[in-house]
Amino acid sequence: MKSLLVIDDQLAVPSESESFCRAYPIDGCEFRFAATGDQADQILHNSADICLVLLDVDFGPKGPTHGLDILQHLVARGCEIPIVMLTAVQDRSILDTAKDFGAMTHVIKWGGNTQFYEDLTRAVRDFALPEGRRTCASPVTHSGGPSDNELPAPYCPMSNGKYKADFANGLLGWVFSAESIRRAAASGRMLTLDIDSCPTERCNLRCQYCYRNSDDRDVLPQSQSLEYRELVALVASAASLGVESIKVVGAGEPFIDTTRNILLLCEVMRRHGIQPVVFTNGTVFASEGLANTYFGMSCRALAERLNDLGVSIVLKANSRVESIQDDLVLRPGYSKQRDRAMKLLMDLAFNGCNPTRLGCDLVVLRQVREQVFDDYVYYKERNIYPVINTYIPCGLTSKQDNIQRFDVSDEDKIDLFTRILAYNVSRGIRADIVSSYAGGQACTQLGYGMYVTIQGEVFPCPAHHYRIGSIRRQLLRDLWQSNIVGQQWRRCLDNGCPPRISAGSLPSGFFEAVRERLNKHVV
Repeated sequence: MKSLLVIDDQLAVPSESESFCRAYPIDGCEFRFAATGDQADQILHNSADICLVLLDVDFGPKGPTHGLDILQHLVARGCEIPIVMLTAVQDRSILDTAKDFGAMTHVIKWGGNTQFYEDLTRAVRDFALPEGRRTCASPVTHSGGPSDNELPAPYCPMSNGKYKADFANGLLGWVFSAESIRRAAASGRMLTLDIDSCPTERCNLRCQYCYRNSDDRDVLPQSQSLEYRELVALVASAASLGVESIKVVGAGEPFIDTTRNILLLCEVMRRHGIQPVVFTNGTVFASEGLANTYFGMSCRALAERLNDLGVSIVLKANSRVESIQDDLVLRPGYSKQRDRAMKLLMDLAFNGCNPTRLGCDLVVLRQVREQVFDDYVYYKERNIYPVINTYIPCGLTSKQDNIQRFDVSDEDKIDLFTRILAYNVSRGIRADIVSSYAGGQACTQLGYGMYVTIQGEVFPCPAHHYRIGSIRRQLLRDLWQSNIVGQQWRRCLDNGCPPRISAGSLPSGFFEAVRERLNKHVV
């Protein structure tokens, strides 16, 4: 028998709890009740059979949003049990905040007994763990400093202070050799495809700079998002065009998915000889609760399966300073989860090959500008490919107020990119191209790829607003051949980044300025 823990000051009254149990029985489960966060702590600490937490938002005298304080406390302690909020008022700001703090979903209380029972049953079905899992026995401490001790370096690409001559400065499936690009240019072949995963746009973070949140390119309701079968057909079409890699970049967190589509999709890609690359916040690799809920396996088993498939993983890593990282994603405890995920993937040697299959995504923001160079070196020396870029001018970072809050000066951008390239040169990495990804290989997305959103709309890349068409109405081959942006850039070894330049994410003349300063620096 599994247990559902209800944290609610009113329902914890014996007469109320008895009535609740009679009115809303759940097969195979029993209810347990706590009136306060401290009582809930004791139950969670001493019980291994709790499979789901149902947490009320309003605690009367303690405040109409006291439940959010309890939620934040449980997540910060490392609670791996899924949490569903109970609320009598559908206040969007409160529910969004609950999601920011780690709640899986919410159920409206007393919206009609039948409707509440149906919603409650659905939440238990979708989110309850197969087996109860304990929370962390001791509170998480927030040091606010880099967590170097959690990230060992199992593979070093350097020798005598220099990167090895054959070191591939890139991520498998992200970059292509100059020869591959030349052959693709000659034949007009597509090399890569960026896609959103289905079936939902759910994410358990609330990144303040998210380019897919409030994106005006999403013109259809979520109910019309792509289905799994459509993505399978898309992969087959991409393979017929010679695509070598598919990057899953959005729209939400690809591993928050009870249908397990992302794992199945990676298997389909491999059968077609395509290299999968998945961008993820990594929480599913750090929470046994999430891994069990969505994939029915442990964190390590899921990571091992992806490793067996040869998938490349890119983790969100804006800062190694815990307080800054957690604030940027509005999720207490995220930094520690990310570091645990990084350690697991390193233990499995995702970064033990050349080119590496482990990367980290780092957006240059005002809050982290002083750390970016050190983080670049830190990850580079551990054969973790740093995908360092300025903001994508879409979604939240297409809004001027957000840009003003997060963007750094043009001078800071030029100086940072120059310092990183100078480091590369000093350590034996050639700097033939000034990429839009600091210290990285050329971006070839505009000339040799396209981006398919969760609604099937097709754009040249995730940063571009030029709409090419829709895979629901046109063949991928026809979309590729009609892609005038791709035709314009197809014979360039490096596509720069016109969307970022035009939006001001990168200043006009940026690449030339970095090259000029680098030449002076190196000389």
